[in-house]
Amino acid sequence: MLEKSYKLFIPAPHFLLEAMNVAKEAKEWIGIFYQATNATWSDGGWSATFSYFDVYYPLLHNEAMSIQLASVYQKIKPEYSIDFGSDDTEPSHILLLNRIDHQLYLADFKEGMKFLREQYPKPDPNKKAEITKEQLAQILLEHQKQVQECMQNPSSFGIFESFGSISTYRNKIITWFNNYCLN
Repeated sequence: MLEKSYKLFIPAPHFLLEAMNVAKEAKEWIGIFYQATNATWSDGGWSATFSYFDVYYPLLHNEAMSIQLASVYQKIKPEYSIDFGSDDTEPSHILLLNRIDHQLYLADFKEGMKFLREQYPKPDPNKKAEITKEQLAQILLEHQKQVQECMQNPSSFGIFESFGSISTYRNKIITWFNNYCLN
């Protein structure tokens, strides 16, 4: 784990990975942040965007998380504020999530991303990457399936989320944190 990371006392909801559409192939640690107008998760190799309104906002804007972040802020006293990124700023911090025990940690963004990238083996500079026609066809087929799934169920991919109804995940996240604080 990172030397300058701070464990939050409140774990992530067990359904958070599903809510963020985290790939099954993702590594043990993932980072959560906002970049280029998107709520994003990354494991240092894989990354994807997920719903801002239905997952990201309720995750970071609830009383339990606010108390935790204020407590960490007092410990680290960053030069500016804890910033997971916005439309106008690059992230200065990242929320790290251990997929196995659901523990959350706050870390500096650059150090956190370096930690995540280290989960992957370093490429061999002497080995040339090659792809066969069959592998390319499989990749294109998988991409086409993802596009079709996105078109059939846009709200699960963060596209036009919340139009017409409040998502199940938003309610689950809010309820989970409220119950955690009460217990």
